Amino acid sequence: MNLNLQPEPMPDRTGDPSLLKLERQIRDLEAQLRHARQDQVRIKHQLQARLLDGAVRRRDLEARLHNALAELDAVWAERDRLETQLANAMVERVRLEKNYENCLVELGGVYASLSWRLTVPLRGFNAQLARWRHR
Repeated sequence: MNLNLQPEPMPDRTGDPSLLKLERQIRDLEAQLRHARQDQVRIKHQLQARLLDGAVRRRDLEARLHNALAELDAVWAERDRLETQLANAMVERVRLEKNYENCLVELGGVYASLSWRLTVPLRGFNAQLARWRHR
């Protein structure tokens, strides 16, 4: 918007006080217009700087969010791996407990057998012999 506020040549009325007052008002308005245009340019530059700064901050926040989401994905994957490992360990524990119980049953059967009871004196003699050899 280009306003040409140059006063048009007027007939010479240099002594007319209303004309002098009007010319002063015109000069004041032109000065105010120059200041307003300077303020407009300054405000435009500030807004552009703020927009640029906001865009930079937004990109930084987006990058940080992307990194946080990638880290969260890694944590979830590790959690899934550990849950699978825990489930496998629990299955192995149940298997070992059953194996232990079977061994106890078998051992109970051995201790209850006639051959175990008949060989008690032989095992006692063998234990004393082993102690005598170590002396």
